[in-house]
Amino acid sequence: MRRKQSGIFLISAGIAVAVTGMLITFWGVNYTRQLRAERAERIGESLKIMGDATQSFAVAYHDRLNKLFEKNEPFVIGDVQFTREGTAPRVVGNLTAENLLKVMNVRGVASRPPNGMGEYAIQVYEDCVNNQCDIKTLVYLTQPIKRAYSEAPDFDAAATAMRKIGALGGMSRQDAPGQFHFLDNNGSERLVANPAAQPGLIAVRGGHQTSAMDTLLSLDGRKSMTGNLNLEDRNGGANGAATRHNIVGAGNIEGSGALAMNSLAVNSARIAGTLDLSSNKKDDDQKTGSSIIGARDITGSGTLSMGGVNADRVKVGTTLSLNANDITGARNVDAKSVDATNVEATRVKAERVESAALKSTDGVVELGTSISGGSCTGMGIGVDAQGRVMSCQQEDPKGNGRGARVWKLSSPTVTRDNVPDNVVDKITSEVQRNSSWWMSRFDLRWGKSKLLHRGAASVLYEVGSPATACVLDAEAISAGGILEYNHRLDRFVVRAMGRPAGALYCFSYGSGSVGMRTTFWDWGKNNVGHGIMENPTWYRDNTPEFRNLFKTTMTQNIGALNEGGNWHH
Repeated sequence: MRRKQSGIFLISAGIAVAVTGMLITFWGVNYTRQLRAERAERIGESLKIMGDATQSFAVAYHDRLNKLFEKNEPFVIGDVQFTREGTAPRVVGNLTAENLLKVMNVRGVASRPPNGMGEYAIQVYEDCVNNQCDIKTLVYLTQPIKRAYSEAPDFDAAATAMRKIGALGGMSRQDAPGQFHFLDNNGSERLVANPAAQPGLIAVRGGHQTSAMDTLLSLDGRKSMTGNLNLEDRNGGANGAATRHNIVGAGNIEGSGALAMNSLAVNSARIAGTLDLSSNKKDDDQKTGSSIIGARDITGSGTLSMGGVNADRVKVGTTLSLNANDITGARNVDAKSVDATNVEATRVKAERVESAALKSTDGVVELGTSISGGSCTGMGIGVDAQGRVMSCQQEDPKGNGRGARVWKLSSPTVTRDNVPDNVVDKITSEVQRNSSWWMSRFDLRWGKSKLLHRGAASVLYEVGSPATACVLDAEAISAGGILEYNHRLDRFVVRAMGRPAGALYCFSYGSGSVGMRTTFWDWGKNNVGHGIMENPTWYRDNTPEFRNLFKTTMTQNIGALNEGGNWHH
C-alpha cells in the first residue's frame, strides 16, 4: 500500500538541484575566465622577455647599428649576418626570434609564442626627427588573442597581457589598426606604426627613452656614475678578442687622478707643474729617462741645461759667446753677420757675399741656377739653360740709363756678314710661316651696290694690289666682261659688262687678301663716276672651298686667266 509523500520535500529537492547547478555553472565560467587570464599573462610575459632581449641587442651593438644605418655596413655576430632593409624607416634585416636568442645567448625562452598567436615580429629601426636620429625597437605578435569559438580579437585578454608587460606594452585598436597605442611617461598617448595593420595585436616598444635610469647612464647628467665606465667589450671582437670603444667628441676631461695610456696624441697641452720624464726606462743609448722626439720649437725664458747639444741647426738671438774657444768641425754656420779676422773653410754658403775683390784660384766660377729671362735690377751676370752668358741690360738701348732692365745675351753686336746662312734661312722662314695662297671672290652682279638705281651707263671694276692673277668665271664672260691689267694703275680692271652677272676670282700670296673698288660711270648725264668699295669672300689654300672653286673655275674658263699683261685677257 503506497504511502503518502509530503510535498515540501519535492520542493526542497528542486531548489537544491537548481542552486547546485548555478554554483557549478558559476564555477565553470569563472574557471574559464581564469584560464583565459592566465594564458594572456603568459603571452604578455613571453612578449616582455623578447622585448627585453631586443632592447639589450640595441644597447650592446649600438655602434654597429649606427654604422649599419648610416653607412650600410653589415655586421656579423657569430654566424649570423645582419643587413639593412627598407628606407623609411630603415630596419635591421635577418633579425628573427631564433637569431636574436642565439646572438644574445638567451636560455629557457621559446622562439615561438603560444599556439594561435602567430610569430614574434622583431623590428630594430632608425627613427629620425629634424635630422636627429635614435635607434628604437618594436616587438609584436603577428596574431591577436581571439575569443573562444570566434576569430574576433579578445581585447579583454589583450589588456590583461598589456598589464603583464607593463608601461612599455601597447595594442592596436579596432578603430585604428595601423597604429600601436602606448602610454608615455607623462600619461599622454604615443603612437607607433603597426606594420601588420591588424587590430588586436599586442606589442612592446623599446629605446633609450624607455630604459630605466637606474641601470643605464643618464644622458642629461642628472645622475652620477656609481662605478667604473667600462668600455671594453669582450663579446664584440672576432675570435673572442676584446673590442675597446672610444670616447668621441668629448670637451674637457677633468679629474684628480692619473691618466694612464699607452700613447697620448693632443693638439696642444698645458702643464702647470713640472714635466718629469725621469724613469727607470732606458733609451736607445742605454740612458735612463725618456726622450723628446719630433719637437719643433721649445720656447721659454729659463735656461736649457744639457750635457750636450746635438742639433742640425742652432739659432742664437743674441751674441754667441764662446769664451775664446774655437768652432771646430762645423758643417754649416748660419748667422746674420760673421765678424772674424780669418775665415777658412772648405765651403762657404751664403745668400749674399760682399767683397772688394773676388778671386777664383782654379779659374772657374760655377753658377748654381740658370736665368730664364724677364726683368732684373742692378748690374748682374748669369747664364741661361744652354750655358750662354746673360747680363742685366737696359730693355731700350736708347733709354739713356732710364727705363726697365731685362736679362739679355751678352754677345757682341753682329752684322749680316757675321751671321751664318743657315741662321738667315731660319729667320726668313719664320717670317713667311703664316703666309699662304688666298682666293678672293668678287660678286659682279651689282646686287650689293647702292649705286645700282642711279641708272649707270657703265661699270668699271678695279682690283688693287697685291693680286697676282685674276680670272672671270663663265657667267661673267657670257655677259661681255673683259679682264685687263692696267700698268698705269697697277691693278686689274674688268670692263664692258653688258649686264650684272658672274664673279671675279683673284689670287694673292701673303698673310691676307685684296680689295676691289667698283665705279659706276654716268656718262649719259654728267660724266661723273661714283665709286664704292666691295669686300670679297676669302678662301685660304688649305680649305676645301679653295680647292673646289679653283678646280671648277680653271677647268671651265681656260684662256680667261690674266697674269698682268699689257691690256690683254
